[in-house]
Amino acid sequence: MTLRPNWDNLRLFVMEMVVRGKFRDPALAELLIATGDAHLVEGNTWGDRFWGVDLSDGRGLNMLGLTLMKERARLIALHGAG
Repeated sequence: MTLRPNWDNLRLFVMEMVVRGKFRDPALAELLIATGDAHLVEGNTWGDRFWGVDLSDGRGLNMLGLTLMKERARLIALHGAG
């Protein structure tokens, strides 16, 4: 599959919008808020070091985990900590 030339500039924004849409569901928002101040990590075994952390070596940017924590903070600011 060929990615659009500017995909690297868009992928984080797209994921933020997907995550925001997912947590519009009140039950899912409640679950995310319930994680409190936990550090969220997208651990994986397939070597994705952009969205997650490769569990074989602990390396990765964890952008999905960071995006989830950003959404959690936004939800808490809007609705409180539950």
